Amino acid sequence: MERSQGNEDGLRLIHRLRQSCPNTPIVVFTMLTNGGLLTRIKETGVEAIVGKNEAPGILRQICVDVITGTCQRLSPGITARMSIAGALADGTTSPLSPREIEVVRMFATGSTLTDIAGYLHRSLATIATQKRSAMRKLNITSNADLVTYARDNGLT
Repeated sequence: MERSQGNEDGLRLIHRLRQSCPNTPIVVFTMLTNGGLLTRIKETGVEAIVGKNEAPGILRQICVDVITGTCQRLSPGITARMSIAGALADGTTSPLSPREIEVVRMFATGSTLTDIAGYLHRSLATIATQKRSAMRKLNITSNADLVTYARDNGLT
C-alpha cells in the first residue's frame, strides 16, 4: 500500500478494520519480507498471512481454512521469511517498537518529522525521540543509513 497516494499503511488499516468490523476475518496478501513487520501483522490477530509469490492453491486453501474457522495460518513462504529474518513464532522480532517502526517507515518514504508528527497526532519532540531511539537500537548514525535500513528490511 503506497502512502504517497493517500492510502493509510497496512498496519493502521488492519487496526481500523479490527475496530470497525471486529468479527470480519482478515487475510493479508503481501510482498513484505521484513520478519519484524510480518510478526507485527501477525500480532494484530489477522486470520492469515499469505505471500503474493505463493502458488494460488495455497491462497485458496488458507482462505478455506479461515472460512471454516481454523486457527491463525501463515503460508509456507511467510513462515520461511519470518524464520530467516529471526522473527520466530514465539514473538522474537526487531528491536524496534511498533511506534519506532511506524516513524522509520514514514521517514524512509520521504516524510519529514513535522509531517509524521502531524499525521500521527504526536508532538514533534516525540517523533524525533522515536527516530533517535530507533537509530540507537539499530546502531545507525545517519539518516541515509536509516533509509537504507528501511529499504533493505521491507519497510518502504
